[in-house]
Amino acid sequence: MVAGLFLDSLEKMYGRHVVYTDEGVWYPDACNSLGLEHRTHTFFL
Repeated sequence: MVAGLFLDSLEKMYGRHVVYTDEGVWYPDACNSLGLEHRTHTFFL
C-alpha cells in the first residue's frame, strides 16, 4: 500500500512514466494497480 501511494504521488507530480525499480516484490503489484508499466533494473543488468 505504501509503494502504491508513493508511486501515485510521483505520477501526480511528474506524469506517467515507465517505473524502473529494484527486485522488490511490492512494486509490480503497485504498478499494476495504477496502470503503470514496470521494469526491473538490477546492478547486474
